[in-house]
Amino acid sequence: MMLLGIVLHVAISYVVRVDGVPHPWPYSDPDQTHAAFLLISFIHMFRMPAFFVLAGFFAGLLIDQRGRRAFLGNRFLRILLPLVVGWLILWPLTMIAAMVGVGMTELAPRDRTLSSAVGLLTEMLSTGSEQVRFMDMLHLWFLHYLFLFCLLSLPLAWYLARPPGMTGRVARSVLAALATGRARWFRIPVLAVVTFLFLIQSRDGTGIDTRTDVIPDPLVFTTYLFFFLVGWVMYCHRELLGDLESHGWLRTIAGGLLLGAALFLSVVHIVIVSGALEGELAPELVEILGASAFGGSQLAQSFGFWLFVFGIMGLAQRWLKEANPVVRYLVDASYWIYLAHLPLSMFLPAIMHDLMLPGLLKMTLAIVLVTIPLLVTYHFLVRATFIGRFLNGRRYERRLPRIRAEG
Repeated sequence: MMLLGIVLHVAISYVVRVDGVPHPWPYSDPDQTHAAFLLISFIHMFRMPAFFVLAGFFAGLLIDQRGRRAFLGNRFLRILLPLVVGWLILWPLTMIAAMVGVGMTELAPRDRTLSSAVGLLTEMLSTGSEQVRFMDMLHLWFLHYLFLFCLLSLPLAWYLARPPGMTGRVARSVLAALATGRARWFRIPVLAVVTFLFLIQSRDGTGIDTRTDVIPDPLVFTTYLFFFLVGWVMYCHRELLGDLESHGWLRTIAGGLLLGAALFLSVVHIVIVSGALEGELAPELVEILGASAFGGSQLAQSFGFWLFVFGIMGLAQRWLKEANPVVRYLVDASYWIYLAHLPLSMFLPAIMHDLMLPGLLKMTLAIVLVTIPLLVTYHFLVRATFIGRFLNGRRYERRLPRIRAEG
């Protein structure tokens, strides 16, 4: 889920621009492709919710194995410190990369220089432009939310460690029934309905809104907290993982189809709200069609997400039971790659501005070229150094996974 961040933040430079609609990124490449929007939208529907489900699962595991005090110390070192240090380093780099993107998009070819980009950034800083936000958490907002969720989980862990009262026993029996008991057939419908109640309140279109402010947005915060808590419940009833092994492919395919339907309805909603049907149909009918497409997309996404995520969890449970050195290596590298990728994901597509290729090919090439230096820097500068210990909790030998497996 972290590695998909590269795909998202590179692909957004290649989204087709629509007249009258502000582009959501500092840089907009002249070689655009509709595949970029479809790819971003599809990944966005499951990526961060799945991440927080996994985060909740492992938060429950960590507290269970090490206790609340050790859990808090671990989260401080592995989440809060990377958040603070990462932001102090990445904010200026991201702003410079963003200004390079703005310059490549808006300046004449003879003015497209790094000094022009720095000058543009300096001007925006001096004039207090809204494009430069000091209190923006950038892509590190997820660490901000995750650390707050971990703080909130401490009193929950304390409560769960106590002998349950009548209310607690009822709640636990209901959760057990939904997890693997007689009510397990209602597991996905219940989760989907609650998810839909959150998604229907979205203000940015289909999917979950993204907010990067220091003060968390109440709706976005509560939505992701729900996914985090579901992951925690899954750890408490981890026998569910064995249950997910059966019909893994069926869940994955059904979930993927529903997410595809949600994406289609999302496109329909965008077409309607953009005014494409004005003059063709009565305004009341256009409003009804727009609301129906939006609601249908969010409903399909709510069911599709849980089917898809439970499906890929079941497949992983079946096919990745044995340690895989390549997967282990990428898991270890993913934290560094996600932390470091944003400036490069803005900068590299911008300097590829004059490379004349079809949009889809150019986007794919940019994703590969951004990924390679991040993997190289992880291997030589992070994996066996204090940075690797800082991020992954330990230093690993600087060996490629295939060599480790054979040795």
